[in-house]
Amino acid sequence: MSVVIIDREGKSKHNYLKWLNDFDQEVYILGYLETINSFSYDKAIGFPEFETNGNVEQFIYELNKIDPVTKILAFEEGSIIRAACIRKNLGIKGQTLEEALLFRDKYLMRKKLSKEGFKIPKFRKVDHFMDVVSFCEQFGYPVILKPRKKWASKGVIKIENKDSLSDVLYNISLDDYLVEEYVSGQLYHVDGFFNGQSIEFSCCSMYVKNCLEAFEEGFGLGSIMLDIDSNEDKLLKNYTAEIFKKFEVDYNTIFHAEIFIDKSGNPILCEIGSRLVGGEYTKNIIKSFSINLDEYLVKRELGLPYNVGNTSSVRLSGKVWIPAQKGYMKSIPILDLDGLIEIQIKQYKNVRFTGLQKQMDYLLTVSFFGKNLDELLQKAMDIKNFYSKSIDWSETITDTWFTTQ
Repeated sequence: MSVVIIDREGKSKHNYLKWLNDFDQEVYILGYLETINSFSYDKAIGFPEFETNGNVEQFIYELNKIDPVTKILAFEEGSIIRAACIRKNLGIKGQTLEEALLFRDKYLMRKKLSKEGFKIPKFRKVDHFMDVVSFCEQFGYPVILKPRKKWASKGVIKIENKDSLSDVLYNISLDDYLVEEYVSGQLYHVDGFFNGQSIEFSCCSMYVKNCLEAFEEGFGLGSIMLDIDSNEDKLLKNYTAEIFKKFEVDYNTIFHAEIFIDKSGNPILCEIGSRLVGGEYTKNIIKSFSINLDEYLVKRELGLPYNVGNTSSVRLSGKVWIPAQKGYMKSIPILDLDGLIEIQIKQYKNVRFTGLQKQMDYLLTVSFFGKNLDELLQKAMDIKNFYSKSIDWSETITDTWFTTQ
């Protein structure tokens, strides 16, 4: 008997061999050639062009003939459908393709929940340009165009008026898109573990600025944890639990839900995925709750114990992503911050940056502790302001080489 793990990031993010030290089945880790050697393990196998290489499936098919595969594990958004298709073809228990699509396809997700009575923005599947034109005429502006199966705000477009609609219709292919009403409200995210019957752990956080606006304005992402048992915390957790009931989930899964709370205090789903939160925010959850969601899922899926511990005694945390501007920079100024957890800095010397072209075009990230939501929000804004004012950018690389008096 064997287990297959589909991995996209390497040992630095997922230390499977440590977690499965006492596991008695063979474990195969399949991933990118560029990261697979980090495991230093003879059953860690890399493939070129991993995401689109069908030899990954062929390998699992042949493996199943000689060493029956009992589990297929996947964590990231881009691997969920792939893992479900493999399970379907090999008759392996776990999340089915139909179940995976509810968590990946934003159109099917909205269709299901709207039938169940959830408050959902008006939406429409886009089969033709006319679907967008008529939707705008019927519901007015602004509206949101988004790909049905992408993530991290990839391909999401806000149409403000007829002029911007004309620009969009001229410049974009609308294959596999949906169009929906723009939601005015604060955006939150809920991250946790569902054990097949109920949500066993969850953590609620607030985006410092809603994702789309943070990208459009060049502000960059920021997330801060909510005060536990606050009104918003309870509302979001209950709402997420109701989604799992309506989806009739009966298997283990991690999840990342993005939920608006509108001006009337009503929760409105943006999207939910059966995958990890991005941007390495899982590190914050580890620091605050001593819970590793990756390890949580792996051990529970394979029948190994994972002790959640006492989650009532936590230290709230937040994280901000500082986006790059256009040009070159010489150095990163030193941040003096009480409660600092970690600063991660990308290679920047002699690198020309092109600004915030996509959501994860950041220069550095800062994680930090705070006593409550208000303190975390103040720290997040202070960090953003500090780097905005103190980093000097230049259009000329030679300006970054020497100190001038």
